[in-house]
Amino acid sequence: MNRKQVYNFLKVMMKDKSRAGLEVAYVDDLYGKPVLVATDGYILTAVYLGEEAKDYVGKRISREAIEKWYKLADGKSRLTAESLQDLMEDDAHNGWQPVGEYPKWQQLIPSTDSAMQDMSMAFNADFVKVVQDLNNSQGVHIKLYGKLAPMVIDDEVSFSLIMPMKG
Repeated sequence: MNRKQVYNFLKVMMKDKSRAGLEVAYVDDLYGKPVLVATDGYILTAVYLGEEAKDYVGKRISREAIEKWYKLADGKSRLTAESLQDLMEDDAHNGWQPVGEYPKWQQLIPSTDSAMQDMSMAFNADFVKVVQDLNNSQGVHIKLYGKLAPMVIDDEVSFSLIMPMKG
């Protein structure tokens, strides 16, 4: 990810100390590819990483470590699997320990058996703009699976879920 993408990734990651389990980035596997996951409870994104990040699946990285990388980065900087290893080492050196377990986020993904429906629903357009900027794209394609199901944006760069708004 470039610096601008990391900035938008941080927008998705929880800041609130009351939900410290979400105040991290989580390396996971999605469709056989390693991803870096962030959520604030309303929007979730999983940025596809290179195959070299497979060894990090199940690891977490503090928000502080990613913010530090962002602040030190310039326009040519890239957050890579090697950078992730450096951030994890920084966390360990600073004595940081993750709290609790990361949520079972993949359970939120609508099944492929779910039929997309013609409907009306409310959603936060700012969240969609964050995903668009994170993906470094001009627009997004959103899959809808029901009024109460998350909206799915699956791009070459990331996989994102956005929860619908009530009312």
